[in-house]
Amino acid sequence: SLAFLAYLRFERGTVGPALVVCPLSVLSSWMNEAKKWCPQLRVVQLHTSDITERKRQCKEILPRATYDVCVTTYDMVKNPVARHALLRQIRWSTLVLDEGHIVKAETTEIAQTVRKIHCGNVLLLTGTPLQVCLLSLPPSLPPFFPPSLSCFI
Repeated sequence: SLAFLAYLRFERGTVGPALVVCPLSVLSSWMNEAKKWCPQLRVVQLHTSDITERKRQCKEILPRATYDVCVTTYDMVKNPVARHALLRQIRWSTLVLDEGHIVKAETTEIAQTVRKIHCGNVLLLTGTPLQVCLLSLPPSLPPFFPPSLSCFI
């Protein structure tokens, strides 16, 4: 996934930062892997339990977009301060949803919030049986893909 983001940025010349949304349990892995495998990508982490720091990050770091990738968690996407910044301040070139099956249930707060993120591309990553059964995908897909793709599902 990081190689794909690097390809989009450096080979295809995609403009604008990418947003990676992942569970907290893998946030540090995303950051470490980015440093190890794609050191040329400028990666920032948007996650903190400190309210003052969260506000600072959302006010000072996110809007500047002096980075290629922002890695955050599903919890931060649900947080009112971060949600406002993620939804309204930036148009993301690519949205990567790690453990993307989390947005499968359309009525959940996280699914509704993620669907409002302005982005050009969406990459949904999942290791659950969701990827095996295409019949379980349609509830996840409509907000991200045009109706013309429905004939392939």
